[in-house]
Order: sequence, then C-alpha cells, then structure tokens
Amino acid sequence: MANFGPPARSATDIARRLTGHDKGAWSSWYEPGQDHLAYSEALQKSLQTKKHLQQTLLTTQYRSILTDDLTKLDGERVVKIIAQESKAYDAKQEIRSKWRGRLSESATALSRLTVNLSSYIDPLIPQSPEYKVPYACIMIIFKGIVSKSEKRDEATTLFTTLQNDLPGMRLRADLFPTDEMKRALAEVYIDCLDLLWRLAKYFTMHSLMVGSSYELNKVFMDATATSLHSLRRTVDNLETIIGTQATNQLSTLLSTWGDQISDTTEELQLWQSPKLKIAPKNRWTVNGILRCLEEWQRLKRNSILWVSSKHDGHDCWMTEFCLDLILASTSQEQTLTFAMCDRPGSIVWTPVLVVKELISRLLQRHPSLVFEAPEFLNVRAFKRAKTFEKVFQIFETIVVRLESVFIVIDRIDCCRQDKQHHIGAKLLESLSRLVTRYGRKVRIIITCAKDIPTNLLPPLAISYFTVDTRNKSRKVASKNDIQPIIPSIPSTSSGSLPDD
Repeated sequence: MANFGPPARSATDIARRLTGHDKGAWSSWYEPGQDHLAYSEALQKSLQTKKHLQQTLLTTQYRSILTDDLTKLDGERVVKIIAQESKAYDAKQEIRSKWRGRLSESATALSRLTVNLSSYIDPLIPQSPEYKVPYACIMIIFKGIVSKSEKRDEATTLFTTLQNDLPGMRLRADLFPTDEMKRALAEVYIDCLDLLWRLAKYFTMHSLMVGSSYELNKVFMDATATSLHSLRRTVDNLETIIGTQATNQLSTLLSTWGDQISDTTEELQLWQSPKLKIAPKNRWTVNGILRCLEEWQRLKRNSILWVSSKHDGHDCWMTEFCLDLILASTSQEQTLTFAMCDRPGSIVWTPVLVVKELISRLLQRHPSLVFEAPEFLNVRAFKRAKTFEKVFQIFETIVVRLESVFIVIDRIDCCRQDKQHHIGAKLLESLSRLVTRYGRKVRIIITCAKDIPTNLLPPLAISYFTVDTRNKSRKVASKNDIQPIIPSIPSTSSGSLPDD
C-alpha cells in the first residue's frame, strides 16, 4: 500500500535537532532575538510616569503611604486617611447645604420685602423706558422667587398633611412588615389606585366628549359646505336659465319693432370698419372739446352737453369723438346707450327710432330688466308703442331702474325733422326733462353738424358748445359766438355754459 504521509524520521534526527548538532539546518531560516531591550524601555517609561504623577497629583500625606515594596504597605493608615477624607467631605457638604438654605431664605425674604414695597417704589421710578423696563424685569424676577417659595411651602404642607393622615405610610419605614401592616398598606395602595383610575376615566370620558363634539361639528361643517356648494351651483344654474329666458324674451320684444333695430356689437363693428378721413387739425383731441368736457363736469346742475360744428362735406370729427367715447365707457363697464344717426345709404332715422335704439342698447346690456318691469316691458306694450310719447315712457321706465346711464347721440341733424318742430325738438325737450328730474344719474351728450340761429336758444337744461373748423386759430367758442339749438320757444338766455 502507498504511503501519502510525511517521510519518517528516526530518533537520531530528532536528538540532533534538540542538542543543536543540527544547527545549520535551523539557522538557515530562524535567528533568536533579544527581547529584554523592549521590556526595559517600557519599564523606564512607567517609572517616569509614576514619578510625575506623584509630584503633581499626590500630596505629601498620600505620597508617604506609597512605597516601592508592597509588602511594607500600612493598610490601617490608608483606612484612617480614607475615613478622614470622607468626614471632611461630609462636613463640607453640610456647610454648603446650610449656606444654600440660608441664601435661599435670604433671597426669598428680600424678594418678598421688595414685592411688598413695590407700591411705594413705583411712583419714584421715572417713566422713561431705560428706567421702567429694567425695574419691571427686576420686579418680575422677585415675584417669581416669591411665587416659587410659596408653591414649595404649599407642597411641603400638603406632604406633611398626607403623612399625618396616613400613619401607616410613616410606620412602614420603622416597623417590621407584618401581615396586618401589609394589609393596611395594600388598602392604601388600592385606594390610591382607585382614585387614579377614576381620574383617568373621568378625563378620558371628557376627552371623548370633546372629540365627539369636534367630529360632530366637523360633520356639520362638511354638510354645510356641501349644501352651500349645491346651493351656489343651483343659483348659478338659475342665473343661467334666467339669463337665457331674459335673452329670449328680449329677442321677442325687439322683434315686434322689426329689423330696423340693430345689435350693439354689429353697430360698433359697422362704425369701426370704415376709417374716417379727418384732417389732423380737425381732430377732437386738439379742437378744445376736452376743456369743454371739464367745464361741463364742474357744473353744479346737471344738463345735456350739446356740441355743434360744421363738417364742410368732410367726415365729421364729432363721429370719431362719439365712437372713442363709447369704446372708453364700454371698457369701464359703464351702463351706456348710444345712437349713431348718420346712417349709411338712404336710411333716415326719426326721433322715435332714435329712442328705440337707446332702449335696445340698454336692454341688451341688462336683459334681466324684462322681468323687473313686466307691465311695461312686454310684447303688447311694445306693439302699442307707436308714438314718441309711448316709446319715451318705456325708455324712462328703464332708466329709473338703473343706477346710472350715459347717453350718446351722434349727428342728431341727420334725423328726419318733424313737421311742426325743428330738428329733434321733442326729443331734446324729453331728454332735458329727464336730466332735470333724475340729476347726475343721467348724463347725455348730443352732437350736431349744423349751425342754429342764436335767437332760437331754448330755455332747457342744455349746455352749448360750438367748434368752428374754418377758424385756423382753433379757439373755443366764447359766450358771444356759441351757437344754440332749435327750440320752439324763443330764448331769453345766452348760449354759454351755465354755472348754476
């Protein structure tokens, strides 16, 4: 059988290695060292450290008990020194405790004295912040010390009372715990635990009540929010329905007057599409109309502003002025109604049609008015409104129900004249009566491109302003050259802007 182990060695080989006769084989891979050098260096360092500690940390009394020979160490002397140090430490702690108690009592007495004398010291302290604020802070500190002392005294009194009321608790530390004593202590513990359990139960029930109340309120609030959201959505739907019905009712009302009544958006698009050819010197921004508007606004009494000027066959600057005024008022969400009387082609408006246009603009701006005055704003009333008086009555009914109305009538001279009156005299009289009755609630501007004789100035609530485009100096018409409008009643007053 084959041998897979190490080669066998004889007893002679082993003896040679032990006796050193086979040294050559060992020295080929191992040389013994000298370890006493490392040990001596460590020992020297330890001795130096011990000496340093003895010189710096240990007193002469402690150093005397140390010796290099542990067999000569005096144990009784060590015990005596430890007892002396313990007694000295206890004495220091007792003195320190007494001083702390005295300092605490002195501080409390001083604080209580300061608090009691505060009513006499307060009037002597200056009222300036550099004195008042530090004094207040010091008084807060003193009052806190007094309050803390009082609370500590109350706690001591409470514990003393409990100790007197529960003698078993005091005897527990002095008597041997017999069965009877154990039973008494157990009863006290049970009573205390019962009290704690009842308190915990009470506060738990209270917290549950508060929590249930909060949850109930939260449910109510959620239900209220849901109801409000539903109500708001219902209101929005009703407003949408009412708006749709009002629009349909308005379309039915205006259809009774035929196709002559135009839509507001279509009317503005009709006048914005063509570009008016106006000379730069004739534009309303440079001809003095702005100063006229300022004077008209400052008048104490409300009146119609009548602006007249000749256009000499060119595009009238007054139309551009009215369009800019209408667009500015529309962008500011003002209630505005307007009538552009210079119609394209051969269309000529009458005063009745002008008032119908004004009514149409107001109703398109506020369609809900058809439900606020059904006795006037109905199909039967619109069909029967064929005369000027009937139509203007409907217009006045609408104006009364609005907070404010701004009316712009451009180129009233393009309207068809009445047989018995001059240009729009009946319309002017009705509008003048409107501004007189309702004051600054109604503001009206009318433009005219014809000269009116001065002797026909009417006694109406109208302020006149005339711009002569032929005058190169561009002066605003003064009191002597302002041209009035057409009334059927002779005038006795001047044509300037009235101050009252």
